[in-house]
Amino acid sequence: MPQFDTHFLTPMLAWTALSFVLLLLLLKRYALPGILAVLEARRERIREDLESAESLRKEAEALKAEHEANIKRAKAAADEVIAKAQEKASKLLSDNEARMKTEADRIIADAQRSIEQERSQAVAELKSLAADLAVTAAGKFIETGMDDATQARLVEESLAELERTYGQAAGGPGRGVA
Repeated sequence: MPQFDTHFLTPMLAWTALSFVLLLLLLKRYALPGILAVLEARRERIREDLESAESLRKEAEALKAEHEANIKRAKAAADEVIAKAQEKASKLLSDNEARMKTEADRIIADAQRSIEQERSQAVAELKSLAADLAVTAAGKFIETGMDDATQARLVEESLAELERTYGQAAGGPGRGVA
């Protein structure tokens, strides 16, 4: 191999070193400023992207906080509406209970008045019936001077007659004298 021959190696090393230094000088003068400018532009773009990402992150955090605050306000408003609805329902329930109690009291009072009237009427009818019975029995006793068996028979006849008379007036047989 001729490249490793000593008489070719020294000049080749000298030319290689000279070419390398010359290439470095040319790169430093012409290529390196362009490369550095591209690198600096890229660094600036990356920095701007990071700043933009940071501002977007802060904006997203602000929007998230605002969203959470809106959710809390909506929940508080919903709780308030629910509380008002429960209060209104409770008030309506108590009003209805009071109205129903008043109505029940009125119905009970009407029923008691009706019962009292019916009782008074029944007592009056019983008094009238007893008076009629006494008058009829007395009339029969007076008409006949009778013994005990005849008096008992006449009382039974008078009761039967009164029962027919008052039983028909009260709504049928069997509803008169008890």
